Amino acid sequence: VDTAKFFPIAVEKSNKKKIFFLSVLDEYHRYKGLVYLIDAFVRVLEKRKDAILLIGGDGLLRKEYEDKVKKLGIANDVTFLGRIPEESMNRVFNECDIFVLPSISSEQEGFGIVALEAMACQKPVIVTNIVGIAKEVIDFKNGKIVPACDSEALSFALLAMLDDSEEAAQMGKKGREIVEKRFSWNTIASEIQDVYKVLV
Repeated sequence: VDTAKFFPIAVEKSNKKKIFFLSVLDEYHRYKGLVYLIDAFVRVLEKRKDAILLIGGDGLLRKEYEDKVKKLGIANDVTFLGRIPEESMNRVFNECDIFVLPSISSEQEGFGIVALEAMACQKPVIVTNIVGIAKEVIDFKNGKIVPACDSEALSFALLAMLDDSEEAAQMGKKGREIVEKRFSWNTIASEIQDVYKVLV
């Protein structure tokens, strides 16, 4: 992650707690688990009326997801941001309170770079146990891990974070520290350089 591109910035406070999801909204990317997040969000709204779900990305399935939230009666609580310009990504990450990557396929999901980008912006993350970054989230306690395809568990994790903003803020700070120490471009470049030195 380029920590000079993704970093904490001051943003205007909102009276809404923003949960952020980011992916291409097409058939191939169903494995990102958005349907489970939407179902979990319905449960969240039963307890927290101040939450809003931000869905970043665009694609052929956007209308399907829009129809789903309308059918569930939560259209006013879900905002489809569409494709987010590269220059706006850091601001959008910083404006959210929680970033969620609820992927459901270990064969398709890689390490979870978007979660790292959120961590670089000092945001707590919720990921499923099949996401590559899950081990780091467990080890460093900078977020929560939930089982894949489990909307109920995801809703509990979201509510726990929303209900304890102080703990969530501490998780965010830990996330930034982890990225700087282990996943920044400078750190990775240095490690690769060390490998080359050994080989030479």
